[in-house]
Amino acid sequence: MRRLLPALGLSAALLWQPVSVFAWQTTITDAPGLPPEFVAVDKSSQRLFLLARRSPLTVEEAFPSIHGRVEGDKQVEGDLRTPEGVYFVRGKIQAQLDFDEYGSQAHALNYPNPVDRLRGKTGYGIWIHSKGRPIATQKTQGCIAIDLADIDRLAPRLKPGMPVLVAQRVDGPVLRVSGSKQAVQPSSAAVLTGTSADTQSGATPLFQTAALNGTSPHSPSEPPAAVALPAEAPVSGEMNPTIPADTSFHISVSGSAGKTGNTFNEEQNTAAVGNKEGSASSSGDAELSSGYGISADLALPSSEDDAPIPAVTEDVTEESAQGNSSLPILFDSSALKSIADEASLREVARCSAEWNKAWAARSPAFFDFYEPDAYTRTSEDFAAFKLLKSSLFQRFSWISIEQGDISVLPGPGYWVSWFTQYYRAPNLHTEGIRRLYWMPRENGELKIVAMEWLPKELGLHDAFMKRVTPDILRLVEDWRRAWEDGDLERYASFYRPTADQGNLRGLSAILENKKNIWARKKPAKVEFQGTTVYVEDRGVRVRMTQLYSDSSGYHDKGVKELLLYPQDDSWRIASESWTVIRDKT
Repeated sequence: MRRLLPALGLSAALLWQPVSVFAWQTTITDAPGLPPEFVAVDKSSQRLFLLARRSPLTVEEAFPSIHGRVEGDKQVEGDLRTPEGVYFVRGKIQAQLDFDEYGSQAHALNYPNPVDRLRGKTGYGIWIHSKGRPIATQKTQGCIAIDLADIDRLAPRLKPGMPVLVAQRVDGPVLRVSGSKQAVQPSSAAVLTGTSADTQSGATPLFQTAALNGTSPHSPSEPPAAVALPAEAPVSGEMNPTIPADTSFHISVSGSAGKTGNTFNEEQNTAAVGNKEGSASSSGDAELSSGYGISADLALPSSEDDAPIPAVTEDVTEESAQGNSSLPILFDSSALKSIADEASLREVARCSAEWNKAWAARSPAFFDFYEPDAYTRTSEDFAAFKLLKSSLFQRFSWISIEQGDISVLPGPGYWVSWFTQYYRAPNLHTEGIRRLYWMPRENGELKIVAMEWLPKELGLHDAFMKRVTPDILRLVEDWRRAWEDGDLERYASFYRPTADQGNLRGLSAILENKKNIWARKKPAKVEFQGTTVYVEDRGVRVRMTQLYSDSSGYHDKGVKELLLYPQDDSWRIASESWTVIRDKT
């Protein structure tokens, strides 16, 4: 985990200081680890790109876009800036929109994200939307807007969970190539000539020169136009548990340290732990429910961040969303230029995979992945988190974690990795999307400063069974051969030390019994028929019909059952039973 990330441009003596409004620049190169598709917004050129990594990385769409009235990265509520960083689409706004201001549809982003809150940023209600008239001469109060025809084209891709990277400048070979092509949609092609497809015959320029030089066509002191905002803005997608499961995400981010609410921890749903649903989460994995976050009945905050905040807003309480601007953070202005190169992406992905392995291994090294102070500020008290996790590591006889492909994107001074995750422990399983927010220490070592857990039915259980069943069948066959060969050492390697076999308890007792039996009569044949593999609460169970005979001529027939627990990268027998099948005569 102790690796240096030179692409971040971090100084040797990283400073603990509040983030400033310096503009963030990033370079995107075609490298493994990038998400299959994502949106990139370049504020300087006023373009929104839809990129897809389908070997190679390509620009599938490019649209002109407009942003906040004031240049720079958003810091506080009402500053009229567009935030810079890595965000995710939360869902589509379902309320009636003011057509002139927001066009036909709007899609909410998860600003402020955990790193924003760590840095004391405030505000809410940042959307991707359109306008009721051509955007060429307009600005927003912090949102990202594209033309009506463009939002209709982009909207099918803005599904909940779609990553959106926003920077003052986004560079990269594929973007430079795209910038020289005319093969984009009409309104997008117009950005190359300086006129909108709707105004090419007129004299109105698409974007004022001043905007490209770092200033706005509107003076920062100019008061924003009056905006009629919807009283409520219900969201579909990850924010609304009432929509179909295959299109929904149920977002979860715990509040600031010391907050409690109705939360869910994937490891708390067991009586042995002593916590119950509705108690404070100790892993930062808070499922939204009434009383803490957004429920099916509550509205997303109205768009543009100077609108009034509803009593219950986004995925944190109002207090925790406001943050504390006086808190020091892991950040240096030299990190405002970053490169999503292959080495950096691989390192973040490697750390994410190692974090999963340490968790599944119930290893004390799991806690070394975190920055305790930052985690306490973004999620919950780290000491309490560590205490509970350590207790669960002792209580659970095993933990199994299946992760999907890891995607990575850079933010200003941080990285975000995310992946599907299927978590199993005794009497418990859950699946969803895991997000990890990483920041580097002064020596370049990456640490987790925040987590997000989005429970979602993804069909990972079926995928898990499809993957592990062949492995388990091979293991059972190898175990059968070791038994049939009378090889005590090989036979022992398939059991857990605490395994039971009928009335025998512990591997030592099992081996002593086999040693005595095999000294008198060796196994002659062990045959299994009709083997089935299925998951139960305690692990994976294998059931088959067993035909056994030995060198003395003895033979029998019965039902053999094995209960397997995961261990390292394989499985071990935790319990074995046999029931005789008597011939009907």
